[in-house]
Amino acid sequence: MDIESRRERKYRGLAPLIHKREEYFRLVDQGTSFSEASRIVGINLRTGKRWRNGRHASGGRKAVPPVTAVVPPSGPSRYLCDADRIHIADRLREKATIRAIAAELGRSPSTVSREIRRNRHAVNGQYRPYAAQDRAAARRPRPKPGKIGQNPALWKFIQDRLDLRWSPEQICQALRANFPERPEMHVVHETVYQALYVQGRGELRRELARALRTGRTRRKAHRQAQQRQTRFSTPMVMISERPAEAEEGADLPSALEVLGGGLAGSTVIARKKDATLNRDFKPGFRIDLHHKDMGVVTDTAHAVGAVLPFGSLAAQLMAHAHAHAHANANANGGDDDGDGDGDGTLDHSAVLRGVERLSGRAVE
Repeated sequence: MDIESRRERKYRGLAPLIHKREEYFRLVDQGTSFSEASRIVGINLRTGKRWRNGRHASGGRKAVPPVTAVVPPSGPSRYLCDADRIHIADRLREKATIRAIAAELGRSPSTVSREIRRNRHAVNGQYRPYAAQDRAAARRPRPKPGKIGQNPALWKFIQDRLDLRWSPEQICQALRANFPERPEMHVVHETVYQALYVQGRGELRRELARALRTGRTRRKAHRQAQQRQTRFSTPMVMISERPAEAEEGADLPSALEVLGGGLAGSTVIARKKDATLNRDFKPGFRIDLHHKDMGVVTDTAHAVGAVLPFGSLAAQLMAHAHAHAHANANANGGDDDGDGDGDGTLDHSAVLRGVERLSGRAVE
């Protein structure tokens, strides 16, 4: 206990209150001599010299940079600095509350509370600012060794469950249920994902990533809303803004001319083009016969296991025209003699009428 008391007294001598340092530099800036400023503040002359000029490393002592200006408590910085920790230590000696200290530093009370809890002395519980700064600096370097890689029992438990295709969430819940009194065996599912995916700290076997239910070997990137890329490079055009040509439909003569020529030329289109444009569907090869033939084609393809996507589409169009023809015949008392009541007795080019009917157009 005597040794600890001496160390504590020595430490307090090396770390005076921050307001003394502020007062010392204020007096020096006003023209007060170094010795007089030290006497007024109540510090040793060598302490003031160290504040002004710093100190080189010698023996077991660390180098100390000169203090040319008083650093105010930090605001927007993410990490606490040495001045913040000195301020926390001074206010704790004055019995200030955590919320009061946090308000003075412009920090959240949880930040100050966590700083004191993590960096205070492990034996006597006192908060020492310079030792706290060293502990925080020692924890900051990256990459840090993962929790799973440092615990063989934890590593084996997780790896065995991944082999059984458990999800990371299930594994983490099982760890807390099986080891309720052992916090070193508790991890969150993000720790498991990082052990699988993150390069340089993959404590688990990379091939185990395939055992995940997603089957991914890489993590899927999640962007924030303001960083997401648009789906289309150019703005979409609304259907209400389409040109007038789209309202009028396609140029049928030009379309048939293109389909009838070139490498995709069709003799049927060449022969039936004029009659189709004039809507002359006099019987040649009737739709009823074409419907029967397409039925033979589709049945044969189904029997041998062949896939005929275009043949199936043609069979459906013919079946629609055939069914429409017989529906009209039944409505007219069995009249299906080609007088225009149905499409079954018309030429197979009359399939155009079925396409128009399916498109919602009125067919004469």
